[in-house]
Amino acid sequence: MKRRVVVTGTGVITPVGNDVHTYWKNLLDGVCGIDHITSIPTDDLPVKVAGEVKDFNPADYEIEAPFARKQDRFTIFATAAAWQAVKESGLDSSENGNIDPLRYGVYVGSGIGGFSTLVRESEKILKEGAKWVSPLFVPTMISNIAAGNIAIRNNACGPCLPVVTACATSTHAIGEAFRAIKHGYADAIIAGGTEAAIVPLAIAGFANAKALSRSEDPKYASLPFNRNRGGFVMAEGAAMLVLEEYEHAVARGAKIIAEICGYGNTCDAHHVTAPRPDGTTQAAAIRMALDEAGYASEDVLYINAHGTGTALNDVAETAAFKLALGEDAYKAHVRSIKGSIGHLLGAAGAAEAVATVLALKNGIVPPTINLDDIDPECDLDYTLGQAKERDITVFEFLAEDFVALQKEMEDVCKEMETAEDFDALMEKYQQIMDESMAVDGDNYESNIHRELKTAGLTSLTELSISAISGGEYKLLQVVKEMDFARTLILTHRPVVDAGWFEDFSKIFYDTPKYRYGSKNNGEKHESLEYLVAKSGIHYVIFLVSINRFLVLSFQVGFV
Repeated sequence: MKRRVVVTGTGVITPVGNDVHTYWKNLLDGVCGIDHITSIPTDDLPVKVAGEVKDFNPADYEIEAPFARKQDRFTIFATAAAWQAVKESGLDSSENGNIDPLRYGVYVGSGIGGFSTLVRESEKILKEGAKWVSPLFVPTMISNIAAGNIAIRNNACGPCLPVVTACATSTHAIGEAFRAIKHGYADAIIAGGTEAAIVPLAIAGFANAKALSRSEDPKYASLPFNRNRGGFVMAEGAAMLVLEEYEHAVARGAKIIAEICGYGNTCDAHHVTAPRPDGTTQAAAIRMALDEAGYASEDVLYINAHGTGTALNDVAETAAFKLALGEDAYKAHVRSIKGSIGHLLGAAGAAEAVATVLALKNGIVPPTINLDDIDPECDLDYTLGQAKERDITVFEFLAEDFVALQKEMEDVCKEMETAEDFDALMEKYQQIMDESMAVDGDNYESNIHRELKTAGLTSLTELSISAISGGEYKLLQVVKEMDFARTLILTHRPVVDAGWFEDFSKIFYDTPKYRYGSKNNGEKHESLEYLVAKSGIHYVIFLVSINRFLVLSFQVGFV
């Protein structure tokens, strides 16, 4: 039987944050981590900007100073990101740990590897002779050393496969790790990518190939899907995910962040550097992943695009989305994070995977920044301007309050695990339980379905809020508030009173528990309050006077 694969940990080192929380916040806020290069001289370089990692201290990730001194920057980044991901996952392969070391793997790659080490040691042999080349040169420079060091530090003795496929490196690493776990070759794998190639030789090479943006404004240099785009912006960093077999994660009580359901892999077989213009092979890979995942047209679709900001990629990628999805491409939430962090080369896919996990977890799509003039050939929804919250369904809209109570309870229970003031938390827990019982929390799902049926809105249950009419939304608001004994409606347009009464009647025509009152019809709040006290009815009262509203607010306590 094919096994399910989930994400139980994430970690990042990026130009906009060296931990997942900071990374996510800055992506949401549209922060740009690209700036003028400070780590190397740029006087002789045609490109002066890049996405450099800032304020990075290896010791913050329990990386010892002797280890850091001997390793290339790409390995140190990888080690730090992996430390975060493993810490969040809670995996422990020690003698009394929760995973068998032989079932614990590492799939971490780098597009270029220890490039700064290669340049430094090359200069030594040219200037000083062979005897001055470091004996650690090769094990420091090779692309698989990051994966090897992560395996050593985590006692991960299972499969260790450092993928190297240029910009697709870490995406392939995650996908192949998914395959390995799904088919039973491992129970957990640290997967991702790392890169640290902001050195003169790499910049000159990419720039002379006309791949890099030459913008002199660092905050407007990386322009995914923009008509004005002129190339990608090099960046550095690392990103890691802990992938784990579902039952294994559940058995040890791990917190599951997301689930990976499909993976596709094709080759353009077209050109050394240029993508296939029609997007056919990219579309095939997308289709493979969606088919394996069981995608259906009614599913909400979020796409974290490669979106490099190069002339060829963005158009070809857009074409691929359309080929793979048809009309569904136009309803997808698409974005690129490269305007914020630049292009992390071999680590790009993993950084985007973490952003995707966070977007799904939080129900928010961060914006594609620097997209002020969309290329006409890139005509999808690229999430311009600001973050976009997930369009919730009608059912989710009605369940919001109870879901919030559930979240509060989960948070309190988590605090109890380590808290010293247990009594205060127990009191808070009891308060939440009381609130849940007050709204009949044990039966909230069936109650919502009953209320929708009463209102004649059952057909809307799974529709998104944005897909229903204004009148239907008004009805939903009444349904959502009907557990309150009093609802006050204030407007400066008395004419809409009739519409409200009609809607109210449709919902509660045969339900004596609810009453509609209107000043225009001679109903007084005093009589409705009497009915509340006598029989516990719920009522709506419609008013047009702000003075009357203020009086009632103090008398009855509506607000």
